[in-house]
Amino acid sequence: MQLSFELGDATRPRGHALIYFRGPRDAVLATYVVVPPIPIEFGKYLPSMFAAHMQSLALPQNAAMPLPPLLEPMESQAALERLARLREDDLVCGGSLPSDGPEHLLQAAAEGAQAYAEVYAAHAASAAPAERETSRSLPELDTEDILLQLMSDRDRLSEMAKRTGQLRYAVEGGDAAGITEAIQAMERVARYLAAKYRCAELIEVARESGTVSQRLADLYLQRAFKLVAEDFDALSALDAAIDAARGEDAAGAK
Repeated sequence: MQLSFELGDATRPRGHALIYFRGPRDAVLATYVVVPPIPIEFGKYLPSMFAAHMQSLALPQNAAMPLPPLLEPMESQAALERLARLREDDLVCGGSLPSDGPEHLLQAAAEGAQAYAEVYAAHAASAAPAERETSRSLPELDTEDILLQLMSDRDRLSEMAKRTGQLRYAVEGGDAAGITEAIQAMERVARYLAAKYRCAELIEVARESGTVSQRLADLYLQRAFKLVAEDFDALSALDAAIDAARGEDAAGAK
């Protein structure tokens, strides 16, 4: 069956359409067609009096569904066009009918729906590669980043403390790969923590060897946990201890 699209685009069918035929005495006979996104065994939903006719048409399982299954008389082609514009449906003409007998109305509705389904299937098949290409271009979700976003600051600081321990272990063992991995993990956590926690300074001291660097890393972590606990009275002493340790480290470097 050759369909003529009067509203809509045959190369991009919407998946739902008003399909009409011209009957005897120039009658306008129509049905509404939906291409189901989920496979449907079309025949089992029809009354038994229609099932024999549908079986003779050998419709595939995912055929479009004409509602109603028989063409119904409509006021005019213009009325159908107004309705299609209102609902944003395709408006499709299926041609002329030799008779308005029930068997012809049933068969025309089924064949028109099947023809529309084939047009839609061709469009879907041509669109699929572009959709797959688009999906490949989307960035993959990083589960670790998602978890960090969901964590509280206290939990993020706990993660930072764990990673600091890993970094110190790698530094003392001279494990270059372990150092790089631990620093990257700490920098990832730091992206989700405010500057007030001074994570950049923590990473800076933790990556250096020596007892002073170990003490500074411990002090920075203590300060961050006091801050998240809103124990502001303890910050002054910790800041003073950090400054003293940094002075000691600078003197040792000379």
